[in-house]
Amino acid sequence: MIKILILLILTIPTVLNAQDNSCKNKVVNDLEKRDYTKSSTFSFDVDGDGEKDVFTHRTYKIKVAGKTKIKETHWISFDLKTSSGKTLKSFFKYKYGTNLADYWIYALIPCQLNKDKKIDLLFYTGDDTSDETIILENRIQFFKIYSRTSKIY
Repeated sequence: MIKILILLILTIPTVLNAQDNSCKNKVVNDLEKRDYTKSSTFSFDVDGDGEKDVFTHRTYKIKVAGKTKIKETHWISFDLKTSSGKTLKSFFKYKYGTNLADYWIYALIPCQLNKDKKIDLLFYTGDDTSDETIILENRIQFFKIYSRTSKIY
């Protein structure tokens, strides 16, 4: 009886850690969230070579003239530079905010979508009224994009 209890105690943290890294179950904490307006560079190993790869983001606005007024759209774009020197410019772009509200936060963090051992990415974005989570499946040369609510699991 005691041996079974010890075995259960030893396996629980492993199971919890596996779930924490799952793209499906990952909860984005406040320390992982970033302000769209503040420039930032961050790094983690996404290509599996054991060395950190560098992510940078930039935001920009596009103005489109409509029939009655000019509409402004806000975008965030991510670049990736791997430790081997390969660069993926604007590998992911996301339209955020509105003409009235453009203060949003985001997070781009590693996660595990499936059992292929490639590091996938979770993109979280939100403001005080809504949020969205998107999964970027690592396909080595590119990322395949899914809404977290899609049936890919």
